[in-house]
Amino acid sequence: MRNSSVIIDLRALRHNLELMGSLSQSTTICLAVKANAYGHGSAAIAAYARSLGIEALGVASPQEALELRDSQDQGRIIYFGLSSPAEIDVLIRHDIEFLVAHQDDVMHASQLAKKLGAVAKVHLKIDTGMARIGCAPHQALSLAKQIFKEKKSLKLMGTCTHFPVADAEDRSFSDKQVALFCDTVAKIRAAGVDPGQVHASNSAAAINFPNARFDMLRIGIAAYGYHPMGKKGDRLGLKPIMSLKSNISFIKELAPQTGVSYGLRHTTQSWRWIATVACGYADGLVRLASGKICFSNLDGSHHWQQIGTICMDQCMLDLGPSRDDQGRPIACPADRWQELVVFGPSPSAQDAGDLAEIAQTIPYEICCGIPSRLTRTYLS
Repeated sequence: MRNSSVIIDLRALRHNLELMGSLSQSTTICLAVKANAYGHGSAAIAAYARSLGIEALGVASPQEALELRDSQDQGRIIYFGLSSPAEIDVLIRHDIEFLVAHQDDVMHASQLAKKLGAVAKVHLKIDTGMARIGCAPHQALSLAKQIFKEKKSLKLMGTCTHFPVADAEDRSFSDKQVALFCDTVAKIRAAGVDPGQVHASNSAAAINFPNARFDMLRIGIAAYGYHPMGKKGDRLGLKPIMSLKSNISFIKELAPQTGVSYGLRHTTQSWRWIATVACGYADGLVRLASGKICFSNLDGSHHWQQIGTICMDQCMLDLGPSRDDQGRPIACPADRWQELVVFGPSPSAQDAGDLAEIAQTIPYEICCGIPSRLTRTYLS
């Protein structure tokens, strides 16, 4: 068992979901639990979300959907990707909703559903500007009609799109997407086809574009406590739900001019107490943060600078001077096997958002990078 561990505060998750739900109380929430629930543990997060009444869960692969089914989740699961015929067969068998964006997708889904004596539940994906997956807006009506024609084997559960820059200060591109999507959905309705649940908003759009909330919000990073526009944008009061903790495995006294860690990129300038902590980049502590972060004791009364290159499984902290100017010993302020907070909500020195800024990335990547080798403990 690793000395490092992850603490997930489910109370904070509930707080965040209630905040996002309050943005539009008439909409359904689909909670994204893809990528192991952004590193938080998909089975546990899904089970807790269901207990709160969350109707739908979003995944990024058929395998993720099946893992939820294996954990006895019988609710709505939506696979937000495109499927091969073999995958469609599995999805239909396990009552998992999925996207279609091409006439071949519709044909395969219909044929396989008929073969199984079932009804495939599909969402029509329209590309309004993400340039990732989805049919062109001018193709959407034809595909919607094709789905409606096969209504004995297909059910159009929803019609959707996605925003690439809903977190940008410049709203013009997203405004054009909303207008194009609304126009496309209106044409589908005018043709006598029910588009199902209309949905477009990720966390950023749910916050920034009230006119794009429609029938369902697809909430991801906001549920886990981070505003998609960063700390400057968070006026909602979202609470990070993850803390990464570790232990001091060794303490040593180092003389002045002693190099520390790979590359000897840090050199002591005086007699120092140096701690080794059993947490490295294989535990999610990104190497780019080397020498730029602090670890905290549990009550936040001490913050100690991480020094030297972060190793795969360990890193070092400067606990302070070990001798005064006259060479007299100074007691070490920490103990071996003492538990520390690497990142997390206050009183930690930084959360995943701060660590992301230091590493020039986003909190999504920090949270998703926490490996399965770390034990996750859930507080409720």
